[in-house]
Amino acid sequence: MTRSAWKRDLARRFGANATADPDEAADVVAEATDGRGARFAIDCAGTSATLIQAIRLAGTGGTVVAFGITAHATDITPYEWHIKELTIHSPRAARPRDCDSAIELCAQRRRDLASLVTARFPLARLPDALAASRDPAQLKVVITVEGETCG
Repeated sequence: MTRSAWKRDLARRFGANATADPDEAADVVAEATDGRGARFAIDCAGTSATLIQAIRLAGTGGTVVAFGITAHATDITPYEWHIKELTIHSPRAARPRDCDSAIELCAQRRRDLASLVTARFPLARLPDALAASRDPAQLKVVITVEGETCG
């Protein structure tokens, strides 16, 4: 779920069964799950509204992953995740072993992951790369170091 049409298209190319604009998400999830709700709802945006929506989209016994950082989520009521018996995960920091599955999937080359990179910058343009990474139009920004010298 994203407001960005090109990101929804990308998700479908990567195998998503259904995608939606946030305003249509409840209806799309209900239709895709025969009204049961999502088994997994992942909030990557990190706002109070998106975390609440992930909790509401998750079905009974589902899992919510709060990947985005929500500093002040005052509108969230624990009762909703309690009554639905949700599991809430908060992956705060990655450890080397957390990347093993991702590295294995990349090595299998079953998906064109290069299409996830929307911008590349040489190390000398680091400020531009950081600015681009804050732009919602970007997905993954890569900083290249080929031919760069240190010191």
